[in-house]
Amino acid sequence: MNYLHKDLKHWAAGATPELHFVGCAARHNGDILRVALRFALRHNLALNKGWLKSGVPIGSPGSPPTDRPWERHLKEEGRKRAGPRKCAKGAGQPAPTRGPILPTFLSGIGMKPLKSAISRWLWPWLWACLMLVMLAPLVAQAQVGKIPKESPKPEIQAPVTLAFGVVPQQSASRLAEEWGPLLAEISRRSGVTLIFRTAPSIPVFEARLGQGDYDLAYMNPYHYVVFHKANAYQAFAKEQDRKIKGILVVRKDSSYQTPADLAGKTVIFPAPAAFAASILPQAELGRLHIPIDAKFVASHDSVYRAVASGLHEAGGGIQRTFEALPAEVRAALRVLSETPAYTPHAMAAHPRVDPQIVAKVLTAMTSLGNDELGQRLLAPLAFKGFVGAQDKEWNDIRALDIDLLERYSNVR
Repeated sequence: MNYLHKDLKHWAAGATPELHFVGCAARHNGDILRVALRFALRHNLALNKGWLKSGVPIGSPGSPPTDRPWERHLKEEGRKRAGPRKCAKGAGQPAPTRGPILPTFLSGIGMKPLKSAISRWLWPWLWACLMLVMLAPLVAQAQVGKIPKESPKPEIQAPVTLAFGVVPQQSASRLAEEWGPLLAEISRRSGVTLIFRTAPSIPVFEARLGQGDYDLAYMNPYHYVVFHKANAYQAFAKEQDRKIKGILVVRKDSSYQTPADLAGKTVIFPAPAAFAASILPQAELGRLHIPIDAKFVASHDSVYRAVASGLHEAGGGIQRTFEALPAEVRAALRVLSETPAYTPHAMAAHPRVDPQIVAKVLTAMTSLGNDELGQRLLAPLAFKGFVGAQDKEWNDIRALDIDLLERYSNVR
């Protein structure tokens, strides 16, 4: 190759020496051409000086006609990758040394193979990525309906506390002792806190019912009929297997044997509107045309104790409170007569109380008779248990057409 550069320098200076390359086959023409091209560009020479061919002098009269410009020959040479350069057998000239790697590589691959590679491999990947980007929102929208919605977190509600009013058939301390543990167990089972409430007397209790002071209340049948009409208390439970009866009690050692023996005597009652303990016995004595001197005291217990001590000849009460008396008081008394049976006391709810809360309380109450703990708490009240109830079950009380508490009927 040094000889080639030397001859090219003479050619560039205007001389026309004959360039003979001995020992290389015609396949080396590509390398010779690239060397000549780099030399021509370096010395600012024209690119159409003639056809360069092994064994033919440049510019000599015998050189082939310049029917191809050097650019075309370079373009054709760049389309193909030159194989390994080897000298023909017997050649004494070594293979020419390659030039810089990058120009040789670029001229070897050309632009067309690069475009072909882009078209074959790069564009399909680009189109696939573009389609994914375009379809991603549609796929996400289609999947919205399939993704399960997160369950709403339950709202944390404040504990419910209700005032539970109990008709004062007995002293307040006695009622608290008997009802307190029972209401505590109902509260535990229902999750609704019930606060025991009562009144110093039945008339005060009636006034508080009229004002709606109690959320839930245990009231006598007549109270229920009146205050259902007055301010919409709604019955939801009653005592299990019980019909309420009015009774007249006397001392066990007294001489009275029938209600007629009480004619002209003083008979005491808990309160004017105490249904079974006052209204029913008086109605029965009136039906039998037996005149009495009626007086009223604070509660059922007050009646029983006054008669047992001999302060009065007879008194009115109900079977349940009589059975719940202390043994020594009950032993001093006996039942003189009973009235017909009616629907018992009502458990009723004020209309402001949520029906779902009432349902929880009812479920807890009806479960008390099914286990030992509940039965033990019911025993002091002489209850067997509770059952659900409806307003129409007190129609037998309405049929009596009692108007003692008519003043409360016009509250609404």
